[in-house]
Amino acid sequence: MNTTLIFIRHGESLQNRGDVKTELDSGLTELGWRQSMLVADWLARTQTPDIVISSTMRRARQTADLIGRRLGLPVQIQSGLEEADGSYWNELPAAHQTGPLSLWDECWLPTAENAPAYTEFRARLRRALDEILSAYDGKTIVIVSHGGSIGTILRSLFSGHSMPVFTQNTGVTQLTWKDGRWQLVAQNLQEHLSPFLAMRNSSGNGADSDSFPWKKQAGLQSVQAFYRTATRAPRGEVQSAGSDAFLIELASTQSGDAVLEVGCGSGALALALASRAGRVMGIDASAAMLERAELKRIEANCNNLDLTWAEAADLPIPDASLDLVASRDLWNHLPAPQTYLSEAKRVLRSTGRLLLDELIGSAEPVKRATQEAIEVRRNPSFAHLPTQAEIEHHLSDASFKVTQAETYPVNLTLADWLAEVAADENTRNEVRKMLEAGMEEDAAGLHVHRHRDGSITFTQQRLRLLAVPVAPSTFNLSQ
Repeated sequence: MNTTLIFIRHGESLQNRGDVKTELDSGLTELGWRQSMLVADWLARTQTPDIVISSTMRRARQTADLIGRRLGLPVQIQSGLEEADGSYWNELPAAHQTGPLSLWDECWLPTAENAPAYTEFRARLRRALDEILSAYDGKTIVIVSHGGSIGTILRSLFSGHSMPVFTQNTGVTQLTWKDGRWQLVAQNLQEHLSPFLAMRNSSGNGADSDSFPWKKQAGLQSVQAFYRTATRAPRGEVQSAGSDAFLIELASTQSGDAVLEVGCGSGALALALASRAGRVMGIDASAAMLERAELKRIEANCNNLDLTWAEAADLPIPDASLDLVASRDLWNHLPAPQTYLSEAKRVLRSTGRLLLDELIGSAEPVKRATQEAIEVRRNPSFAHLPTQAEIEHHLSDASFKVTQAETYPVNLTLADWLAEVAADENTRNEVRKMLEAGMEEDAAGLHVHRHRDGSITFTQQRLRLLAVPVAPSTFNLSQ
């Protein structure tokens, strides 16, 4: 059987884009997540891989995670495939001034004397590839790695060490071992990006891009429906440091805990949890929000927070592997809360906890409906405004027991609240009119107040709650 190596360069990272200057291993940008999703879909449609292998670096692991989930294959982490620690180009020969073909057929071999950094880099890559090929001879192997690593492997096979080999983000390089030699089938293949690039160059209409495109029941939807360049505004988050402190205390997180935040948004709560926990994962259905969270992770110099693109209804987490599942400002955007609670129960250990911090509405149906209408007008992704009783009922149905719960008020200014979701002028005007229309009779239960300077403030009610999984009640067959 032939052995096929399909090298994938990781999606665009913050360091690739030049946004950050840090020694911290940076993760993917919004574009990087979308590139990774597209190459994952392309691999599923055109190839039949047997194994997915990733370098240890964060940007490669995030890319490989999406590929592995799309292919239904576990991701194996292989040390040695990482990018070079430093520049090695000054060690390599350059073309002479006599002309661009002056190095034609010249054979220059790197040694520890004439190219120590490059030689060490090549040796590391070779050891890693030897391990992979000895374990998976005759298989089709997807290897998610880095531009310098892929280029160095190709230069070594072609004995052309003076020539740069460029691979763009998620570019595909394919090598096949056949008839006793390696064949270069493709280099820097990018056909998987064509739907995205086509829509990037057209105004077009269609579905909003800012959502996770793989639906658990329906399978992968049309690529064209999910890779528009326009980004939906973030859903808005509570930005109170005090709220974080109360939640951290309520969670009682320990240094060895494995924690997941679902709907992590810009990462504020996930980072607060990471300061106490052993390992934290943040997931969000918005690639744009994941980029914002990655920037905050780098600013905080946090190494124990991992981010990935996923939905609350399909958590990419093994069963019974977590000590805490947390969410904030998620419930209002869930079309089916029961599905999320079922997933949370699945991934929690029997001793685990579920932490919620959510916006709730009045127990009076008319006031709650009025507030919900205002929320939807501000942000169309808002799905539902529950009461405390409704949330607790869903938890009971999902076999969770509430151990602590408290409601608390949050005072907001209209301008700041609208700015959180980057509301346009028409939205700002309409929401203001809706709040003012019900101000006298407190129609939405928000205690709206207009100040002398024309500014508007109001008060929302929120619920923070801790619950633990319990065994489902059994039926009494004698009844």
